[in-house]
Amino acid sequence: MAMVGAIGAITGLADLPSMSEAVKERFLGKGFVVSGGTAALDSVVEKKFKKKQDLIDKNIDVVKAAYAYADEHGWMPKKAVQQPTEALA
Repeated sequence: MAMVGAIGAITGLADLPSMSEAVKERFLGKGFVVSGGTAALDSVVEKKFKKKQDLIDKNIDVVKAAYAYADEHGWMPKKAVQQPTEALA
């Protein structure tokens, strides 16, 4: 994930919110929706995905740190090579 953050910063092709969303999609899948009407169901969902959420949070932190490192060392372009675009679904 460090490479993702650094390359995103260096090329200017991806911003932090886009990269964070990509990390979430990588671990949870696109369009992940949880709908529950009972406390028991909520508890099961929470237990099942707690470890994944921890993993997602740690990976997003690494992406942000690499992005900041590239910025602090002057590796980011003054102007983005290409404007970030939204993924086509």
